[in-house]
Amino acid sequence: MSLMTGKMILLGSSPDKARANASLHIEDLADELKIEINESDFEDVDTIGGLMAQKLGRVPIAGSTVSLHGWSITSERPLGRRRRISSVLIERLEKEIEDHE
Repeated sequence: MSLMTGKMILLGSSPDKARANASLHIEDLADELKIEINESDFEDVDTIGGLMAQKLGRVPIAGSTVSLHGWSITSERPLGRRRRISSVLIERLEKEIEDHE
């Protein structure tokens, strides 16, 4: 079962797991997750995909994961000739993780 919120699709019956477009604006993500993100945390980027690239220091590939204020964001599905990620899986963390490929 999935349920559409404003910008994300909740997966299953839990509000702790969702899928979103990698092009979702960071401020919209913060609104959906009900978290505060300082502008210094996402300087010079606008989207989740851009934030992942900034935190990883490179373009994310499928399976790359970053953490953000108690949530993990994992890149999914590469798309197109440039193999850019098109969607991300967002899950609430029980404990913080390190960013990784």
